[in-house]
Amino acid sequence: MKPLIEKERDWDFVRNPEKVAALLRDRLAKVKFYLKRTEPPAEFYRGNEQDGLFEYHYSPELELEREVTLYSTLKRQVEVDFLVESTPEPGTAWMRPQEVRVGKVAREHARFNVTNGSIFATNVRVSKNEIAIDNTRPQVSNKVIFKEFEKHLNQEIAGLKIFDYASRERPEETKLLNKSTEAILVTDVSDFSTYKPVEPGIFNYYEYLEDEDLLEKTRRRYQESHIESVVAVPILYEMADGRHLPIAFFYAESPRGQSAFDINTVARLREVSQEIIDRIVDANMISVKDRQGVVNISE
Repeated sequence: MKPLIEKERDWDFVRNPEKVAALLRDRLAKVKFYLKRTEPPAEFYRGNEQDGLFEYHYSPELELEREVTLYSTLKRQVEVDFLVESTPEPGTAWMRPQEVRVGKVAREHARFNVTNGSIFATNVRVSKNEIAIDNTRPQVSNKVIFKEFEKHLNQEIAGLKIFDYASRERPEETKLLNKSTEAILVTDVSDFSTYKPVEPGIFNYYEYLEDEDLLEKTRRRYQESHIESVVAVPILYEMADGRHLPIAFFYAESPRGQSAFDINTVARLREVSQEIIDRIVDANMISVKDRQGVVNISE
């Protein structure tokens, strides 16, 4: 595959399939890659590895060609050529690495100016003031995190799904919580009394459905789908100004005949939601390993 480069650059090439796979597996596993020739650069995140193929997640709106080049600007430029073998769903591709190129020349200019007699800080974790919440397009990094937690939680709460705020597949119940910090809990869909809040922090689903004249229609829909109980819980992020905004939602329906959801289910999901937020914050942080001068501004 011909390297896709805009200007001449001296490269060290790795073409042996085993060595290429080892580099991606060991040295570049946690590196954030970007798709060549996209503006703004399209982010790619590593998933699983199977039979010589590497799974990558990216924006579902992006259409990939058969041959793609991913790059990362580390101390030296790194580029990897892939063949796209399959795209099982929008935003996910299984790709076979063909070649790794590493720039022979380090950055022309140092990232930080270093002078004698200075104090330095290194290996610093840098975070934005707050996460940029995009309610119009699912975030690729979040999608990877959501899938991981879904898989783990399904061992406790069968059928649980996590929907990004911007997902077009979100259940209607979650849309009622767009501007809310409350959860929806229905422990028995055949009993209207369980549509009402059992404690503070639970959305009055009964009142909403009654006002919209949807009570009987909603119950019938649940019953025809053989649903026993329903739960929807927002995953809330605290903004810098103290507001709590949903960035995603837990949603699950228990089939008739199985254990119904209860207030303990809501409590468990709220507990896990904070773990998810912590993971998202961590994913948005950058490790700066270069030495940085410390400036005294205490006076």
